[in-house]
Amino acid sequence: MSAAKNGLRLLVRVSEMYYQEKLTQQQIASALGLSRPKISRLLKAAEEGGIVQIRIINPLGETSALEEELCRRFNLKETVVAPCGGGRDFKRAIGEAAAAYLERNVCAGNILGVSWGTTLQEMVNSLHPDGRCPDLTVFQMLGGVGQAEVDCHANELARRIAEAFGGRWYPLPAPVVVSSSQVRDALLAEKRLAEIFDNFHRINTALVGIGCLTDSILKKTGYLSDEEGKELASFGAVGDVCSCFFDIEGRVCRTSLHDRVVGISPQALRNIDTVIGMAGGADKIEAIIGALRGGFINILVTDELTAERVLERSSKSA
Repeated sequence: MSAAKNGLRLLVRVSEMYYQEKLTQQQIASALGLSRPKISRLLKAAEEGGIVQIRIINPLGETSALEEELCRRFNLKETVVAPCGGGRDFKRAIGEAAAAYLERNVCAGNILGVSWGTTLQEMVNSLHPDGRCPDLTVFQMLGGVGQAEVDCHANELARRIAEAFGGRWYPLPAPVVVSSSQVRDALLAEKRLAEIFDNFHRINTALVGIGCLTDSILKKTGYLSDEEGKELASFGAVGDVCSCFFDIEGRVCRTSLHDRVVGISPQALRNIDTVIGMAGGADKIEAIIGALRGGFINILVTDELTAERVLERSSKSA
C-alpha cells in the first residue's frame, strides 16, 4: 500500500476516534503511539482536506441577525450571540461561547491580556485544556482584589488560561485600587510592575468583562466606597472595563477613583488589536452600550436577550 494511502487512512482513523468516538487528543495519541501535537496537526489536516466537514445548524437563526446588526451599529469586528433558551443560565452560555471563540482563534505566539469578572470566569471554566500553544503569553492587566473573590480574580484567571493552552503567564502583584495617585505612580515606578506595564503594548488580544455600577466587584470587595459610588453616579457612570468607569456614551468618568487604579489605561486598551468583551443580563445593558460606544471593545460576546435589549436601548438613546 502506498504511503499516501496510509496517510489518508491515518487521517480518517484519527478523525473517527476524535469526532465519532469522542476520545480526547491525548487518548488518541496514546492509542496510536503518536504525540498529542501530531494528533492535533492530523485533525487540522483532515479538516483542511475535506475529510472532516463541520456543519452547524442553528435552530435559533435570529441570533445571526442580531450579530449582524450589532456589528453594523457599533462598527464591531465580530459579535457572538449565544442562544439562551429553556431557562439556561446566560452567564454560562456566554462563557461557553467565549471559550469556543477563543479556542478557535488562539494561535502560536499570541499575547493575551486578561481582566476579571464572573462571566470571564465562566469562560475559563469552559475551556478544554490541550496545551497546544506553549509559546502563548498571558498578562494580568488589572491589579487584584484579594482572596475574597479569588475565582474571578484576574491573577487566577490569567494563570488558568495560560495553563489551558500550555503557555506562561505574568501576574500583576498589586491591589487594583490604592489610596492616592501618588501611591499608584510610586508602584508603577517599581521595576517589577514597570516591566509588566511596558509589555502591555505587546498584547494583541484582550479578554475583558464589562462591569456595571450597581453590581461592581470593586464595591463588593471594599475598594469602592459609598461616597465614591455616589461620585461616579453624579458623573453618569453606567459601567466599567478594567476598572475604568464610563457613561452611556462611552466617555471616561475622571473621578477621584480614576487615577488610583492599578491597571491598563483606557488608551492602551483601545490600542490593542482585538478586545473581546463578554457580558449579559438586564443590569448590564447600559454598561455594554457605553463600552461599545467608547471603543473599549471591538468584539462582543453576549446572549440573545441581552443583544435584543442592547439594540432596543441604543436606538432610544441614539
